[in-house]
Amino acid sequence: MVKELNNNKNKNVARRGRPKGSVNKHKISLVSQVNIAIEEAVSHILPEKHHTTLAEILADSLKDNPTATISAISRFVVNPNLEVNIINNPFTEALQTINDRITIINNDIDEVQ
Repeated sequence: MVKELNNNKNKNVARRGRPKGSVNKHKISLVSQVNIAIEEAVSHILPEKHHTTLAEILADSLKDNPTATISAISRFVVNPNLEVNIINNPFTEALQTINDRITIINNDIDEVQ
């Protein structure tokens, strides 16, 4: 009895929103507009107005502050398996030293056991 009432109740309710399958093809979504604006800024406005490219800006930023730059651009990278090789950087050298020490400690622990 309760099941029948619930089924009848759902049939009589007017659904809100767009019908299934309907798409507004005439309007561009906000995300698409932002993507188009970014593409125009990078490919046309930067080179013509400021005589620089996004690659040059990124290169300068990576040189000045690699950690902050990588953190900032990591949110926009499509591929999560980004590999960046930074040579002669104190941060990467410190990480390598820590990694070497951890490896030595782990080897010593394995020998003791």
